[in-house]
Amino acid sequence: MRISCLNGAESMKWKGVSPVVRLNHKVCHKGVSVSKKAMWKVEARSERNPLLAKWDILIRPV
Repeated sequence: MRISCLNGAESMKWKGVSPVVRLNHKVCHKGVSVSKKAMWKVEARSERNPLLAKWDILIRPV
């Protein structure tokens, strides 16, 4: 199921550009949260599209 979802995401294009899709093999534990300080650092690098602020977020690498 997961591999077929990845293949579907890889085949999507926007303006002729395909996304980079990777499968994460790390285990995510429930109840783990990000501190406010760490979240501020992510927010400082993020740009939101004013028309799609909830859905379209670009996070620049460090």
